[in-house]
Amino acid sequence: MNIVYFGSDVHYESFRYLLENHNILALYTYHNDEDYFTEYQIVKAAKEKNIPVHYDEISEEDTTRYFTEYGCELFFVAEYDRIIKIPETLDNFYGVNVHLSMLPVGRSYY
Repeated sequence: MNIVYFGSDVHYESFRYLLENHNILALYTYHNDEDYFTEYQIVKAAKEKNIPVHYDEISEEDTTRYFTEYGCELFFVAEYDRIIKIPETLDNFYGVNVHLSMLPVGRSYY
């Protein structure tokens, strides 16, 4: 399965599993030196596999391009700190959003 992954080291094991069993098209992450919210481990693993790493927010145009041109089948979002806007015209979008606790009360790892 072709996947675009969004997240940091918090769910590194999820990223590693997907990396070993699927095709990761790109990694979207962010920089934060707070506790487990670093991105060093996940970025290192992505770069070792020549997976593009992005620190910027994904645009609606890029979201559309992943699903229409690059064969993306799933956005996997794991403790990502930005809202991903999905174009209403995108009919074949599929995504999973994973958090460490129930939202909205248990926001983040608290």
